Amino acid sequence: MKKYILLISSFVIYSETCFAETLYTCLYPNYSSDELKIEKAEDFSLRFLVRDDETASMIGNNGAAPVFVYEHPDKINFIELTGTGNIMLTAIDEGLKSVHSRHTVSSFAGGLIPSQYYGQCVIQ
Repeated sequence: MKKYILLISSFVIYSETCFAETLYTCLYPNYSSDELKIEKAEDFSLRFLVRDDETASMIGNNGAAPVFVYEHPDKINFIELTGTGNIMLTAIDEGLKSVHSRHTVSSFAGGLIPSQYYGQCVIQ
């Protein structure tokens, strides 16, 4: 019986170690566009799932996408390269304050469409 308990305990510890993930949930109540004025954002939130294998996904209003993750002791950064060639960058500091920057260029919309969202994250 002791062998089974040891085996089960080992499996639980192994599972938690190998499949650990960190989820950052970020709410962005403030927004700024190319007009450089801060406005209230409408219910904009993002979640970032960071896996132990150093891969990450961004989960937003339009689904999920893989992102590059760069972790440092006092910050974490996520970079999304969209299918249209645009770059979205999210930075989270050690106090869990965050900025999400969209670097969008669209020939249909007249060129550069910059925007930034400012908010706070929690780790779940």
